Amino acid sequence: MQLSENAKVVLMLCCPFQAKSEDEEKNQVLSPGEWHSFAHLLKQRSLEPEDLLSLNYPQLEGLLEGDPLMKKVGAIHSLLRSGGTLSFHLESLGNRGIQVVTLVDDDYPERLRKRLGNQAPPFLFYAGDKALLGQPGIAVVGSRQIDQRVLQMTRELGEICGQAGLVVYSGGAKGVDETCMKAALEGVDGYTVGVLAHPLTEVMRTIEYRRAIEKKRMCLATPFLPEKGFQVWKAMYRNAIIYALADVAVVIQSDLNKGGTWAGAKENLKKRWVPLFVVDWGAQTPAGNRELIKQGGINLPHPYPFDGKSIKEWFQQSVAGWKSSVLDEGDNSKAAPSRGEKAVQLSLSLPEAQKADPDSANK
Repeated sequence: MQLSENAKVVLMLCCPFQAKSEDEEKNQVLSPGEWHSFAHLLKQRSLEPEDLLSLNYPQLEGLLEGDPLMKKVGAIHSLLRSGGTLSFHLESLGNRGIQVVTLVDDDYPERLRKRLGNQAPPFLFYAGDKALLGQPGIAVVGSRQIDQRVLQMTRELGEICGQAGLVVYSGGAKGVDETCMKAALEGVDGYTVGVLAHPLTEVMRTIEYRRAIEKKRMCLATPFLPEKGFQVWKAMYRNAIIYALADVAVVIQSDLNKGGTWAGAKENLKKRWVPLFVVDWGAQTPAGNRELIKQGGINLPHPYPFDGKSIKEWFQQSVAGWKSSVLDEGDNSKAAPSRGEKAVQLSLSLPEAQKADPDSANK
């Protein structure tokens, strides 16, 4: 695994590969917000992350003097001397087919930079075709516990996306996520991206996913250590990444006022990363779905008003005039929804170069 010195510093400071407990995994290293603040400080001083490796403790104290990160100067100094352990860890992951991309790399997903601002993940571990990250597609989210009717409408949407050659972005969890991703992969032109809160090392063993990864039709990614277990706070954070990578989002089923699907949809409505569609199947539509529509979600009727040939056009027409608070240039982390709004334009199709060149990943 070839990484720049800058990328290694990002990982030393932000990736808890030395954590021995859940608390250490969350608090031992710099958070995304702290890293972005540190990166801004380095830019002001005309420094690169790799320059930190040559600083001794007093010099690091001088750099951080007057900055909130001064309280972590000891931890930062220690983390910057963990390069040997990091290299061993990355080599072990690479032997299992897992790579990493960081915020300082040119091929980091640009949509995450622009839409998540100072909450963009400093790194993503991944297995599969990295080129799929940020390609036009649809985020599909929903409950883990689903009945037969919801399972069928989830499969149907996944199959339609697969027929249309659209990337399905989801979280890889049981229920809606897994059902839609596997259905999409059954299509001739099906592509999927799973943004995981569960261990990447375990999920990538799924037989359907292994085959899809080998065919460069899937990417499994996580902003967490690939071997570490599921935690609720991880699911909440990864939800934002799912939305930010896609063009539009579809909520299949949501509880009312609780659960990760509800929280993620509400955050997207507030931050306005992408248009939010919510499935409505009449009198039996869940209360959570109905409330999300009341709060700004766009009604997506079921039976679906599109098929594999018409889905792109239907979504393009349905979002006409929808305004995004995401700015095209600069740091949008402080942009309010009422500022810099512009009508969203969707391509909702994989570039022909991506389809024609299956070996484009990891170049």
